[in-house]
Amino acid sequence: MENSNEVARVLSSVPDNEKNVLLWNRRLLGRLIPFRAFGDFQFKWSRDILLHVQKHLSSEGNVDILLPSFYKSQPYVVAFPEVITHTLTSDDLCLLLTTDGLLDFLEIDVVADLVGRQLTGREKCGNLVTHIIASALQGLRDDSRLLKEYLRLPSKISRRYRDDMTAVVVSFV
Repeated sequence: MENSNEVARVLSSVPDNEKNVLLWNRRLLGRLIPFRAFGDFQFKWSRDILLHVQKHLSSEGNVDILLPSFYKSQPYVVAFPEVITHTLTSDDLCLLLTTDGLLDFLEIDVVADLVGRQLTGREKCGNLVTHIIASALQGLRDDSRLLKEYLRLPSKISRRYRDDMTAVVVSFV
């Protein structure tokens, strides 16, 4: 986890006996990278609510919600945004907003370089956001078999294996 303040916030919200299993594989409970999100309800609702929902869905034959035994003290994730202010200067070219799904495939420095080259005129690529998403998918495109497998996943399980990729660029030039 790259944001030490978020790690500290989450660790301070759980009992001591859970702290050693909270973060593994650089993810919250081995599954989720962001600690602030709009979705991901299984990391926000209490264990009692999740058990109730799982019981209801199981009775309908839908068992897509899994509640591992180590889910003890939710909420682990909150939807309250972390707000940072920045006074614009003449050096600022744009505001770049991305989802974590994009950053699973492309480092933020690479995204910033793509945007910077376009906005300073060093490169012309047409639609900048399309160029960013295509660049993120380039690795999958190089392995067409893997790309086809990702795209063929049934909707019921696709969310477990691929995340959304969204980018917004607000240009100041």
